[in-house]
Amino acid sequence: MFKRLATSLSRPPQAVFFMKDTWGKVILYLFFVPLFLVLPVILYASIDSSMKLSRYELMVKALEENFIVDDTVIVDGVLSYVEPVSARFDYFSLYIGTQSHERATINFIFEEQHLVMYMSNVEFNRMTYQQIQLENHDFSDDSPINIRNLAASIRLFYEHQPEILYTDILLTYLFGLFDYLFYALLMGFMMLLFIPRIQLPFKFRFKLSVYLTTIWIFFQLITALFGIQEINSLGIIVLYIYHIWAYRSMKVISKGVNL
Repeated sequence: MFKRLATSLSRPPQAVFFMKDTWGKVILYLFFVPLFLVLPVILYASIDSSMKLSRYELMVKALEENFIVDDTVIVDGVLSYVEPVSARFDYFSLYIGTQSHERATINFIFEEQHLVMYMSNVEFNRMTYQQIQLENHDFSDDSPINIRNLAASIRLFYEHQPEILYTDILLTYLFGLFDYLFYALLMGFMMLLFIPRIQLPFKFRFKLSVYLTTIWIFFQLITALFGIQEINSLGIIVLYIYHIWAYRSMKVISKGVNL
């Protein structure tokens, strides 16, 4: 496994020797490599377990746009409202009052005396408004300081929920796996269209792309570790170069592949 990883990263032309791997080995590799993408999530959480600044700013924006509502207040730790309201940021939803909520998001619900977290209609935790320092709040006040105070209380509640970290890790892995598979298929088809002189069935091209797309995973890993995700798109260029490099090396060995 690690030999194929090192070879795919450092010597792309030699990855062609892995095209005859069994499907079991290829699929195992396909599921293994995206695990590297969760390393930054775990590393950052071990250093600072607070809400990421980018997520916090998304929450503040959602509060400003969708969570200003009249006749809704928390007084002495008790919520009173007339109409239910909701807002959404990232994969989180915020609700005031009893209403149906989404199953595909993590839900924070303002109930009478508690802020409650639900995941897929299952309650995970609740805290009183006193515990999150929101004993008194006017939801109709759209001043920046009032919105920031509300956001700070929600963030305090957020940071008491370890399940959110597990969800971040799972989603990072699943999205990474989906992207990895997508780019492996995409590059397999591109090489089939753009380099037809190499007579290979698509199954061999796809297996080769699974190994060569390792560089895309590690490009994403590096940009995440150094906080330079703005250049993530360059990973596609590097991925394409790796494929061209590998296919150009097949001038002789392509005839030796057992079709």
